[in-house]
Amino acid sequence: MSARGGLAAVMFLGAGFLIWKQQAEGMSATGAPVAGAGYSNGSAKDVYAAWQADQQQQQQQQSGGQMGFNLAPLFGWALGKLTSGGFGNNNSDNSGGTPDLPGHSWGADSGAVATGGGASAGGSAGGSAGGFNVQTILDLIGGAEAPGGYGQVYGGSKLSPPRPITSMTVGEVLDWQDRSVAAGSVSSAAGRYQVIRGTLRDQVRNGTVSLSDTFDSNTQDRIAVSLMEAQGLNSYQSGNMSAEAFGNRLARVWAGLPVLSGAKAGRSYYDGYAGNSATVSTSSVMNALRQAAGQWV
Repeated sequence: MSARGGLAAVMFLGAGFLIWKQQAEGMSATGAPVAGAGYSNGSAKDVYAAWQADQQQQQQQQSGGQMGFNLAPLFGWALGKLTSGGFGNNNSDNSGGTPDLPGHSWGADSGAVATGGGASAGGSAGGSAGGFNVQTILDLIGGAEAPGGYGQVYGGSKLSPPRPITSMTVGEVLDWQDRSVAAGSVSSAAGRYQVIRGTLRDQVRNGTVSLSDTFDSNTQDRIAVSLMEAQGLNSYQSGNMSAEAFGNRLARVWAGLPVLSGAKAGRSYYDGYAGNSATVSTSSVMNALRQAAGQWV
């Protein structure tokens, strides 16, 4: 039976029940939409409209009378479903799949968390995407560069920051770095990733951070991810660059990391400059890079 045929059967069965109910209570049923009662011609919509008009007129004529069971709301709902095509299975496939619910997305989570500021290396500094854990590399760099954490500055600074750098804005940190170098400091390195003033200005220019951003852990992590991207993080993440090649590139940015191959293997790329030296082993770097990529070490 088609959906329309089924609906018509429901309507007429309901009308029959209504007649019986009204007669049992001594009420008139002259307005019931039954075959032979003047409403059998036309579409189901016309039948219902005519019956509803008579039903309303009958209720107005009766004083104090109450119907024990009102099927009008049911007929109205059913008619709306019929005229709108609502009885079809438009929201699911032929295999019986469940339709999507409003306000929900049923796609699988990618696991990626937006870093903001243009960093797209697969998640925030504390997360991972597609099985790649950026945090492992950040921890490697932070441990090699600044064991003191996000508030650490270059130990030989001639001018101390006016307050903890994690409470200062990027603009204020730059101002302090400039004044520190002007006072005779060999390096302006600041934060967990020992970012020097030239690098920090570049990160402002490329939109990774703004001068008004607080130089807190989130901002510093964002900078580090951006610097890693510039050295091929996305290529390494996608398997288009080896761990050794990526590690060698990172060593050109962070003096605490050793070069992994070549004449300088095991030493800082900036070995001896401003007191720089590698503070972790080549095996530690390789293990961290492989762990980040979900590889056995």
